[in-house]
Amino acid sequence: MAEDIVTNFEFVDDKFSEMEYSDIFIKGFSYDFNDALIVQIARKYGAILITDDVDFGNYKIDFPIVTSNNILLCMRR
Repeated sequence: MAEDIVTNFEFVDDKFSEMEYSDIFIKGFSYDFNDALIVQIARKYGAILITDDVDFGNYKIDFPIVTSNNILLCMRR
């Protein structure tokens, strides 16, 4: 199992110092700082986010998500 995953990902630098304040501290929904950072990293590297965390439905649909969460799927349409 671990061997299957390791061959399909790449470690990247989070580039936290280059992130825009306004993209991290977002108002208007249930806010999670870690989610905001993950979204910025996914956008920067064109990464595919694999999650069932419905909170990611709060962000613009400009990065791909793979999920089996029906609520998240409906939010991303």
